Amino acid sequence: MICSEFRACGLRLAFLPAAVILLLRTPPSHGLDAVWNFDGNLDPSIGTATMTFRGDMGATGVKFFASEHDLGLPMPFGDHSGVMRFQPTTPSQGLAVNLNNGGATVRDYTMVWDLFRPGPSWNSWMPLYQTDVANSSDADFFINPGDGIGISGAYHGVVSNGRGNIAWNRIAVTRTASGVLKKYIDGVLVGTQTGLSGSRWDVAGGQFNILTDEDGESSLGFLSSFRFVDSVLSDADVAALGAVHAGGANVPGKQIASDPAVLTPGGFTIAFLGDTQNYSTYNPALFNQVTQWLADNKATRNIQFIVQDGDIVNGDITTEWNNARAAMDRLNGVIPYAVVRGNHDIGSQFDLPSRFGPGSPYSQQPTLVDHYEMPGRPNFDMRNTVHKFEAGGQKFMVVTIDVSAGNDVVAWVDGVIAANPDRRVILDTHAYLYDGGARFNNAPDPENPGKTFDQSRDQLLRTGTGPEAVYNGAAYGGRDAETLWNTLVSKHPNISLFLSGHQFEDFDQFKYHLDTGDAGNKVYELLVDPQNMANGGNGWIRLLEFDPNGTTVHVKTYSPYLNQWDTSPDNFYDIELSPIGAPAIAGDLDDDGDVDGDDLAVWQNALGTTSLGDADADGDTDGNDFLVWQNQFSGAPAPAAAVPEPAGLALATAALVAGWFRRRRSRIGDQ
Repeated sequence: MICSEFRACGLRLAFLPAAVILLLRTPPSHGLDAVWNFDGNLDPSIGTATMTFRGDMGATGVKFFASEHDLGLPMPFGDHSGVMRFQPTTPSQGLAVNLNNGGATVRDYTMVWDLFRPGPSWNSWMPLYQTDVANSSDADFFINPGDGIGISGAYHGVVSNGRGNIAWNRIAVTRTASGVLKKYIDGVLVGTQTGLSGSRWDVAGGQFNILTDEDGESSLGFLSSFRFVDSVLSDADVAALGAVHAGGANVPGKQIASDPAVLTPGGFTIAFLGDTQNYSTYNPALFNQVTQWLADNKATRNIQFIVQDGDIVNGDITTEWNNARAAMDRLNGVIPYAVVRGNHDIGSQFDLPSRFGPGSPYSQQPTLVDHYEMPGRPNFDMRNTVHKFEAGGQKFMVVTIDVSAGNDVVAWVDGVIAANPDRRVILDTHAYLYDGGARFNNAPDPENPGKTFDQSRDQLLRTGTGPEAVYNGAAYGGRDAETLWNTLVSKHPNISLFLSGHQFEDFDQFKYHLDTGDAGNKVYELLVDPQNMANGGNGWIRLLEFDPNGTTVHVKTYSPYLNQWDTSPDNFYDIELSPIGAPAIAGDLDDDGDVDGDDLAVWQNALGTTSLGDADADGDTDGNDFLVWQNQFSGAPAPAAAVPEPAGLALATAALVAGWFRRRRSRIGDQ
């Protein structure tokens, strides 16, 4: 259930990793650092400063606090969040802040707003702070109707959720006593003003207002967090904060890097494109830029294959299909690719030779070796396809599964995979993962009579937004994702990756869903769909960069349109695939076919930092993975409660390694 009393539910802390919770509980290094997270009220989350409603803004019956899902908003980066909704304020309204610092005037300070600016507020002013507590003069910092931030005619940057990008923004401002005002959006310095040394910008008596202006130049908005620091954060400090995080304005969110992410020498890349429907409809030039960048960088990033996950177009409209074909044609003869139908591609045109059907350039890709033949409908042959290629000494097979694929198609895919046990298999379909990383599931929910599991999740997670259960594959005559997992994916030890889209990424901020097949193999299920971002997706491409060892994959995200790398945790990470060709051995962390001291070294180096020592396939490296290794190494099951403490672990490790060396010397002596 969604809690209505956020503080009682511990909403913020419940979803945050331990390191972040520790950060929240660690006393700030600044003299005064106050944070409000609006989890049901105006109480401070950090510090002793107070915030109160001005005038009649807090009138009874007005609902100010809710979750972002209750309000129909995208989820801030990290997880669900409490939100304060504010209407346009009159001069007597707004929020009053008292720093409770003994009435001292503050001249050096930093303020941070985690803010959502909705469509009704575009082309309007939004006051962010006002040092005149009587509110008898103009506010001191605004978002202007042109989406910039500043004051006195000097506005810089673009608040990105203006003009159609549905996203949260972290807006920050620093002011020095010498009169230098710096402005930031999502950690990026967008402008500097000087000459603001007058008392107007001093926080006199330790008090100021936010979200109010003397003549009512105000607009509707949503605030997830507000922070005040009585010192000037450096450019590096603000950059490290990045963009919005659900944990609050003191917790780092997305961070965008402009430096290139280097490809591992000897490595190769498989590129993954999310839903391109908004490019085809509104921004074909950006679609062309994305595919041209891939073609131009085939050699430098050793791009071997490209996967597109459906919703190629937004509607069955000729101009959209023309735009999509023109963009994908840039890859023909350069990099082979696979496409699959999504729910928006259902109609009369996908199957045409002039689009992606039989006789099209897609049907002539050099990697395309097989397809499902629907009896009596040869024009449907490109809906479910098989691609084979080799890279880095590995054999790959990509299989596309149509959004309407029924039991006959699933049985065909099952046979194709079974006939190719030596190939690492990547599956591609449109709608597979639901919000939060769970698989679509059309089965009846026994705890919610009359509803499927997806319908129950709609009730739980998507209050105030459109239902997602209607996009389950079963709605199109296909199989839902949970059925695909149980009847197909889990049965094959050589399936490593399942790629899909459909769900907006601003709702789905997770790295991947990791599951374990019947043979003990890891299956990483990835979701990519940036269509809800600015410009139809801002050109973001997911790059799966394989190391020469064939199992380590560096997942990276790049936009040629922005010329930026997104290094946020859900878009920049490593995964470790199971080996292909033999059953995975529990504890064999270096994939050399046995369990020995070398695997222990892998575990030690990965402990608490990466998933490379993940022996139990739960997504991280911890003491439980040591027990798996110990059990396989010694041949005797370890008791459930035997996860060692650090000191004991060192002794146990030393003893086991010593035994391993003795056994190894003995074997060498017998040779």
